[in-house]
Amino acid sequence: MAAPGLADFRSGFAATIQKGDSVLVLSSANGKRVDSEKPAAETTPYGKAEVTQTTFRFGSQQVDLIFRLSGIPGMPGVLVQAGIRNVGKDPLKLLSVTPMAAEFRLPDGPDGWLVTRLDNGVDPTPVIPLGPLQETLDVSECGGLYRPDGTGFVFGPVGTPIAYANARIGSKGGGQIMFDFTADMSGTRVDSGETRWGQQVALLMGKPRPAMALWAGWVAQTHGARTSKGALSGWHSWNLLENKSPGDDVRGVVDAVAKSKGRLAPGVVQLDADFQHLINSLNGGTDPPDELVDYARRIASIGARPGIRLELGPSHEQNAKLVEKAVKSGFTYLKVASSEAGYLNSEKQTRFEAVRASFAVVRQAAGEDAYLMCLKDRPDRAAVGMVDSCRNSWYTVRQELRPVMVEALRSYHLNNLWFAVDDDSYYVGTDISNISQVTGGWPLVRTRMSMVGLSCGTAFTSDPLHWASFQPYWRNVEVLTPPARESTEVIDIGTGQDWPRLVSHVRRPWGHSTIALLWNPGTTEQEVTLDFSKAGMDPKRRYAVWSFWDNRYLGVAEGSWTTPRLGPSASQHLCFTELDKTPSKPVLIGSNLHIYCGAAEVAHVTSLESGMAINLTDSGARDGDLFLYSRIPPVLKEVTGCVVAGISSAGEYVWRINLRDRQRGVEQRIELGIPLPVTRQGWFWGILALAAGSMIFAVWRNMVSQRLERLHSLDRERARIARDLHDDLGSSLALFGLLTEQVEQALDRPEVARAKLERVYSVSRGIAKQVDEAVWAVDPTNDTLEKFARYIYGYAEDFLVPAGVRCRFEVVEELPALVFPSAIRHDLLMAGKEALHNVIQHAAAKVVTLRLRLDSSMLVLEIEDDGCGLKTAGTHHTGNGLSNIQRRLAGIGGRGEILPAASGQGTLVRLTVPLSSLK
Repeated sequence: MAAPGLADFRSGFAATIQKGDSVLVLSSANGKRVDSEKPAAETTPYGKAEVTQTTFRFGSQQVDLIFRLSGIPGMPGVLVQAGIRNVGKDPLKLLSVTPMAAEFRLPDGPDGWLVTRLDNGVDPTPVIPLGPLQETLDVSECGGLYRPDGTGFVFGPVGTPIAYANARIGSKGGGQIMFDFTADMSGTRVDSGETRWGQQVALLMGKPRPAMALWAGWVAQTHGARTSKGALSGWHSWNLLENKSPGDDVRGVVDAVAKSKGRLAPGVVQLDADFQHLINSLNGGTDPPDELVDYARRIASIGARPGIRLELGPSHEQNAKLVEKAVKSGFTYLKVASSEAGYLNSEKQTRFEAVRASFAVVRQAAGEDAYLMCLKDRPDRAAVGMVDSCRNSWYTVRQELRPVMVEALRSYHLNNLWFAVDDDSYYVGTDISNISQVTGGWPLVRTRMSMVGLSCGTAFTSDPLHWASFQPYWRNVEVLTPPARESTEVIDIGTGQDWPRLVSHVRRPWGHSTIALLWNPGTTEQEVTLDFSKAGMDPKRRYAVWSFWDNRYLGVAEGSWTTPRLGPSASQHLCFTELDKTPSKPVLIGSNLHIYCGAAEVAHVTSLESGMAINLTDSGARDGDLFLYSRIPPVLKEVTGCVVAGISSAGEYVWRINLRDRQRGVEQRIELGIPLPVTRQGWFWGILALAAGSMIFAVWRNMVSQRLERLHSLDRERARIARDLHDDLGSSLALFGLLTEQVEQALDRPEVARAKLERVYSVSRGIAKQVDEAVWAVDPTNDTLEKFARYIYGYAEDFLVPAGVRCRFEVVEELPALVFPSAIRHDLLMAGKEALHNVIQHAAAKVVTLRLRLDSSMLVLEIEDDGCGLKTAGTHHTGNGLSNIQRRLAGIGGRGEILPAASGQGTLVRLTVPLSSLK
């Protein structure tokens, strides 16, 4: 077999038999194969497994050793089973079968590897490092061999319930490991021709928590587990031994429950070993004693199951009669203890089968309605399918509470799969003289209550709840009543020597949360860190953190959470609630009504932006707090079945809703309103939508108008271009045609023809220039002030210099990047050309200065000459020239002025265009 972290894995199989007085070990290494491999199929809870069967013959012993091997559907691992066939004439006894006698190598050595006992049948020590191990280690029933990174395997019995199984693990040096897995067949008789199989066992190669869950589920299905009744909470008299009148205590507890107005609601009130003198009377006579019947009636009157502890004997018949009498007395919760002495009353049964048969007798005698609790010091696989709950550790008395806490944690993965696990007693207080002084004090007491609550197993106390001094601690009973029906994982089990992190993921339609107990198992102060990714949480999400025992909001965490330094056995009991999925809605982030922080006492939550409705169950305390995360303070709208005493701030965006007088048996509902700001009100958005619609309509109308205006402007531009081409270019082309005819007529006169050709050349240059101006005016790449400045300066220079007039140009160093539409450029250019033409024709100027500048909100083009001025120029400056300039500037929203030059000599033409026209 190949597996991660292991090398050179090889295994044989064996059986130990007894023939007469001789004990013989039959090993696969010494037998003779008598048949070829026989493939077959086996049905498992996880699918069909392809099985190979091999038989070895031991002739002198007249025994066949049979071996079955298969893979595990859906998971890396191996499934093995061994048995024998008696091919002789005489019966023999089967003492044990070993379906796996393996050796393998750990390439990196055994250091860092841990053996975890998941059953305390041979030793309560749960974790043993493999590296320093000097002797063979025994592991009862099931366990794990892992590195801290999760490489390794879980091993345990599966399949048809036949026998108890035990493993042995030892280091042989050099990284070589021996691993045997043996089924105890208890000397069962195997007759001639009979085949007897041992217990099937599995090695599951996977991370410890999923592998443990798969193994536990496999056993549950093949052993017919009973989980429908779930776990119960209640009171029992076992640890209340200081009082010499246990009957008075039972009656006192019953009366206290009746008078508590629903605060105390035990599912069970149970008579324990201190009533043994009455319990013994069930073994004689035909009718149960009246005193027991009276106790049962009193207990039933408060709605609890009457419970009783029964000590079973070796006789199935006597056990059945004892159980029947207890049930007839009115007791429906039976705490069954057995010594297992005398179980092997059949030569054909293993010890496991005998124990299982004993439980079957008890179940049949009790009936299906009775609740059976198996009183042992560990979960017993033989009881699976027969009992409703089973003790998971030895007795938890006040002075010995701390050592069994870790022991109990290793069975949490069995809860609600095999049966309800029973943690034995929890204690509600620790500072009452002579009765509740628990070694470890309040830190340990609270951690113990958290573990009991998060186990989701049974929750029993034996503290004197009827004493006035205990009434202040009733709430510790309330928050554990009844147990939740969730599943809690011990994060570090299998991979760590300590198990300081317990985590449960509560999934609900209205939101998800993670409940975590982070505790200090050491003897000195230390912090405990919960890595969200390793805990199965989303490390990228934000979580509101709420503390159960502090009843306090601690803030928002992302990625991980680290506790403050915790004293020995102290803890933080936390609820992490996702905030990112519904950031605009209120979120329920905590409840101190039940120890599972909302999983048991919250029936339903409806969360909207404008409010929240919370429906509660009867679970948990009658008084307490709910914690709400909301950016807007909630207000109470309506409440049913309880009283909301107040709503107060409990942190940034966190609100405490204080509940009182929750009533059992009626609907409990709290309706809260979230008064949204005006910007989040529906009517506001309706008005805004109407306004937006009107605005969109207006914008649409404006866009349509602009489009029509653009089309109109385009038509005007086309008309202007056509007009310019017709007026300027048309007349020039007509003159060009006339001159070419004159040249043709003067061909016989060279001097005249030469003069005419020069005239033709001059006109053609003018036509080219006119075409260039028309193209420049409509080219969109010239729609900037800089391009306009360059063009008009070049035009002025080309126009004035041949006429003997010097040209100067003044412009700001950097012109703004404004769009200069072609229509405006054209009219401004034409007005400028008109002004230059007037200078040449009328001013007799020597120097012309062009200035282009920005003045406030106007673009200003000035053309100033040093000529004869306005008076001398006469009508030419005040006639058609000025009117053409003014007409063009008015057409583009501007203004044209002809003024005396600033020097007093010459003329100034000022052309202004609003910057608003440049877009």
